[in-house]
Amino acid sequence: MKGALFGGAVPGAITGFWQQHLRAPLGNVFWAGTETSDYWAGYMEGAVRSGLRAAREVLETR
Repeated sequence: MKGALFGGAVPGAITGFWQQHLRAPLGNVFWAGTETSDYWAGYMEGAVRSGLRAAREVLETR
């Protein structure tokens, strides 16, 4: 078997509805990744922005 599995969503599905649920903290776990970004979701810029957002959330809970 070669290749890899990839699941994709229709445009707007993640940013329109699921995004708020994808990035909601779960106890002490804070989620970050391009899929959770407000801007540039799906790109490296979005991943960096979401990492900064998650870091701010962690610091705010201390």
